[in-house]
Amino acid sequence: MVRLWCQLVEALNWDSSAQEILINPDNILWQSFDYPCDTLLPDMKIGWDLATGLDRYLTSWKSTEDPAHGEFTGKLDRRGLPQLVAMKGDTIMFRPGSWNGLYFTGFPWLRPNSLFNYEFVLNEKEVYYVYKLLNKSIFSRYVLNPSGIGQRFRWMDHTQSWELFSTGQVDECENYAHCGSYASCNIMNSPVCECLKGFKPKSPKAWNSADWSDGCVQGTPLGCNDGDGFLKYEGVKLPDTSSSRFDRNMMSLKECEEWCLKNCSCTAYANLDIRNGGTGCLLWFADLVDIAVLAVGGQDLYIRVPASAILLVARLRNGPLATPALLVAETLGLQVRVFSAIALPFAKKREYSTISQCSRRR
Repeated sequence: MVRLWCQLVEALNWDSSAQEILINPDNILWQSFDYPCDTLLPDMKIGWDLATGLDRYLTSWKSTEDPAHGEFTGKLDRRGLPQLVAMKGDTIMFRPGSWNGLYFTGFPWLRPNSLFNYEFVLNEKEVYYVYKLLNKSIFSRYVLNPSGIGQRFRWMDHTQSWELFSTGQVDECENYAHCGSYASCNIMNSPVCECLKGFKPKSPKAWNSADWSDGCVQGTPLGCNDGDGFLKYEGVKLPDTSSSRFDRNMMSLKECEEWCLKNCSCTAYANLDIRNGGTGCLLWFADLVDIAVLAVGGQDLYIRVPASAILLVARLRNGPLATPALLVAETLGLQVRVFSAIALPFAKKREYSTISQCSRRR
């Protein structure tokens, strides 16, 4: 005979955040905010409890009428510099990006306002994203719908209903890796995909047929310690950070550039935190994927190229320039400062801490 024992918990309480908690005398056994289903409410965390291994993430419904688990999840990918991703199964479909101190790099329009406070927390115990309502008279919820699209709803007293406030993924450039590696996506251009300067289509025939999935490759191989430099791209969504490394202590871009040049596997660098003129260092060590040109905001990215690409850009500086941008390239013993033509317009672990800023939630 097998005996099954069930001990009653001592209380079932609703705390001030309206989350359901099962309590024993010593610790919390279960709380609903750790299992958000398809809905993210204020003060809910998306991310990891590193002590217990708990992963808090959104899961879409199977359909609007069926609350069974659907195909899509919204979670925090903690490989490299943690970033928010929307996935279908094991495939990334959409990437809001990593936090840069002010906003997620794919959502620069999330700016300070009187409604929301956003926090990204990274420390030894946990890594998570959370938003808070500053105006307690407003009721808001974020939902990952059955199609994998994020939607924000706001409660309207006069209609006594939830009304759609905003919707994510507004254009094709927000599809993950739409242009492949070493290419940028600009929704204002036609076609939307363009190889980065110094790169060429990996599969020219497919590329010219609007199949950009293979992306681009270096026109000339990198020389590592033989004259490589960097081209500066302004106003972009930073690439996928799953293969990146970061250092909060590094204070200048110059230091960051020097570290990247020392490692032949380093493909690009940027500021980790863009506040106060920029601090910290973010380095990439794999193909650069999911770069987009943003109409508003965006960040500066420095991409490694061979000396020949820098010289080619320099030769074009007196041509029909669309958007002048300052390029600073350093080779062995030689520093070259040039203005380049961007043929299609580019719009403008040592220490842990909490980074927070008031932003508008999309």
